[in-house]
Amino acid sequence: MLMTGIAPVTSIAQDKTTTASSSLTATSDPMMSLPESDGVVSVDIQRLLNEMLPRVLADDQVKLAQVNSRIDQIKTRTGFDVRLFNRVAVGVRFVKGTKPDSIAVESVALARGDFSAQSMLSAGLLAAKGKYKYQQQKYGKKVIYVFNSDDLFGKEKLPQVDVGDDARKAGGKAAEIADGLLQKVMNFKGEVGIVALDANTLAIGQPNRVRAAIDADAGRGRINAALAQLATRRPDSVVGFGVNVPTNSSRFFGFDNDQIAKNIDAIRQVYGFVGSTSTGFEMQNFARTSTPAQAKEVYDMLEGFKDLGGFFASSLSGDKGKLAQNALANLKISNEGQEVLIRLELAQADVAMLVRVFDKKN
Repeated sequence: MLMTGIAPVTSIAQDKTTTASSSLTATSDPMMSLPESDGVVSVDIQRLLNEMLPRVLADDQVKLAQVNSRIDQIKTRTGFDVRLFNRVAVGVRFVKGTKPDSIAVESVALARGDFSAQSMLSAGLLAAKGKYKYQQQKYGKKVIYVFNSDDLFGKEKLPQVDVGDDARKAGGKAAEIADGLLQKVMNFKGEVGIVALDANTLAIGQPNRVRAAIDADAGRGRINAALAQLATRRPDSVVGFGVNVPTNSSRFFGFDNDQIAKNIDAIRQVYGFVGSTSTGFEMQNFARTSTPAQAKEVYDMLEGFKDLGGFFASSLSGDKGKLAQNALANLKISNEGQEVLIRLELAQADVAMLVRVFDKKN
């Protein structure tokens, strides 16, 4: 499932601010220490907490305080101080799910920062003492501590990820898919393994993925460099990502339209970034196919979806309607060679509106 030998992108992905990730080494970025993966995400935690979140929630100080309170709760509950993390890299593998034509995600997160990994892990074990059961698993020279995820993260207190009935009806199949994917990623189940990978890095994830991270740290089975490069093409981004799309991925989404399914299956890679601008926020997402003809069909499909979105936006009222219209006006789709670029810029006022729209209290 993992694609190798991917050629560097040289088409519309290039601009004057886009550089290769050669400056991001295993010393400075945990991305380069991940095990073999099908998808990767790189997050600049300091900018996320100190720049992006305060801007996103600038008009809702109560919600910002709730976020900070939740971070404090995590520290109290687990001993992990997220504010000490500089960067987190996540590597996922796609595996067959328990149901036919379903997909499951196995992941490991490497958190690196200005802290002693062993000391933070010891603080976590101290916080767990007498509260949560855990097992010790020896792997090589490392000791993995395995917890029940519900105990560790307090599942009953986690916010539920849901796009909401109104949004699902307005967005149709696309909203259903987004909701399903968020549930897969956010609602982590089963065992969670934690290990001090090196002096300043913690590895957290399914035990088998944590073992793979230990192997990668020892130089065995590290992430494909080309995939890591996709996620770190924009060093100034807050979030970067890259995914090798599973073969025949449309079957996981249950599309009834054969042409849409064909276009989805033609996409071999998705990558991009989320960042901030002087006036708001920017997202760029690239879809790469095997041939220019396939990319053109994907582009035509997305343009059709955008037109359809205009129809739905016109039926919405209030903030929802205004937000949808502003987003569509700032959504740009382009096609060059084997790639399709989706670019969305939102002003800070629009992002504040987005928070209000999806706040379940409103």
